[in-house]
Amino acid sequence: ITDPYAQLYSGWRGLPYPGYQLPAIWCFKGTEIDHTRLNNSINFLYDSQAWFKNKFKPSLPGPCAQAFVWNRQDALAYAPDGKPDQFIMQHWYAEAWSGYEPRAFFGGCDAVHELWSRQDSTVIPPKLISFCQNWMNYLKWFMKNNVGKAPTYFRDNGSVEYDGFTPHMSGLWLAGACMMAIAGYPDHELIQLLFDEIQLNYAVISPNHVMNGTWPASIRTGNETTAENNSMFFSFYSGELLRGLGLYVQYYNLHK
Repeated sequence: ITDPYAQLYSGWRGLPYPGYQLPAIWCFKGTEIDHTRLNNSINFLYDSQAWFKNKFKPSLPGPCAQAFVWNRQDALAYAPDGKPDQFIMQHWYAEAWSGYEPRAFFGGCDAVHELWSRQDSTVIPPKLISFCQNWMNYLKWFMKNNVGKAPTYFRDNGSVEYDGFTPHMSGLWLAGACMMAIAGYPDHELIQLLFDEIQLNYAVISPNHVMNGTWPASIRTGNETTAENNSMFFSFYSGELLRGLGLYVQYYNLHK
């Protein structure tokens, strides 16, 4: 909602954060690429990843900062030291939602796929490729060291953990990795790890269980006639998972 030419102040802008960067909106097929905004978005993702690596020294680069305190009067209070133009690991004084991390990954991969799909002389920016491949290498390393489980908890102290199957995050990891493979940057081992984790958590419990056919985060297997045999499974879980599985089908048909 920021317009540099607006004559009126239009309200609180909040903080920019990598989890909602979607560089692909500046490069849709059939339109001219807005290279300035595209590269700004890519640089933001790339810099947020580099900041996390330099601050927390993970085994491999991948995760991002959770937000950026820009130089606006309504944002300065969120900086730990009151200084603008720095990345942070919180939103509004609290630990940020971990779901923004796979969204940052997917946003980068989506842009790679969009630029590739133009089938013209468009050069995919090297920083964008690096951002996505760093994430893929990190995910594979994490899963190999956590019994095939993808990360689900990103703490504000830089610790990255698995704290239970989280469907929408698994769907985003799989979708991003498949988009990269379709665009010519495959990591077959990673994709299989991500797909297997989703398959392992598909709910088939008993003939009439209410949660059959879903990927709930936590299944209650109580008496079938009680209200306690339900579980969380939100509509956006379905959307992220089905997109990931749909892209897996496309990937599989290309590489089988």
